[in-house]
Amino acid sequence: MSKKYLGASRFCKSTRYKGKIRAGHNQRWHSPMTPEDAQQLQAYIQGIAKILYKNTSELDLVSLETIEKSVRQQMLEHVSPQVAFFLSGKSQALHKADHDN
Repeated sequence: MSKKYLGASRFCKSTRYKGKIRAGHNQRWHSPMTPEDAQQLQAYIQGIAKILYKNTSELDLVSLETIEKSVRQQMLEHVSPQVAFFLSGKSQALHKADHDN
């Protein structure tokens, strides 16, 4: 019996817990993405990838390991802080709205 690769997003959406399938924790934070939003997100991702590639040393493109390390470092340095900043502002706004009601 061969093992199949289970992608991270699929794994998060349904994990086994005490013999039962349960919804992943990510479902409580967002609703399903519309096809239009998914298409727009894909376009943004491609744009980010082009910029990161342009700013990556040729020495970091020699193996999958060095590519992965470079991408991770660049994402942590440039992308993640901006996403976290945006989401924290959204979270604070939602939290304030809940207390105002």
